[in-house]
Amino acid sequence: MTGAAPGGAGTPSWSDVLALVAQLDASGIADAEVVSAGVSVRVSRTVLGIPAGQAPVAATGPASAPATGSAPAGPPAAAPASAPPVPAGPVITAPMLGVLYHRPGPDQPPFVAVGDTVTPDTTVAIIEVMKLMNPVSADVHGVIAEVCVPDATAVEHGDVLFRLQG
Repeated sequence: MTGAAPGGAGTPSWSDVLALVAQLDASGIADAEVVSAGVSVRVSRTVLGIPAGQAPVAATGPASAPATGSAPAGPPAAAPASAPPVPAGPVITAPMLGVLYHRPGPDQPPFVAVGDTVTPDTTVAIIEVMKLMNPVSADVHGVIAEVCVPDATAVEHGDVLFRLQG
């Protein structure tokens, strides 16, 4: 890793951690761990052994440090028998993991709402990762049909954030 955080030469910086996450995201690797200057950083596409997209996403407070041991994962919960049908149409997905916000600030209106027309350059939300706010662009043309994730909710790469009219 390159760069150094205040407090020690060779200590990984936040940009190093973000670069590691980006490399994992772009690769087919399931997880990776890097140890440098006594600091261990582990990134993974799974949550307690359940692949991303299958694990439930809970809106919790600030993330806590991961435990050193791994807990055994139980079998995934069965889907409800009467799940509502999923509307057809294009979707806007999370480009990274973090906390999704629908508005640029607490006292400002949401970037988009149901019925709004979006273009590929339209900012539809922001995702906070390690105190960095990353804009989420629609990347498609369409009309917002459904907001799939509540404001201030933890999301993972690939989670469906918005559905567009088909």
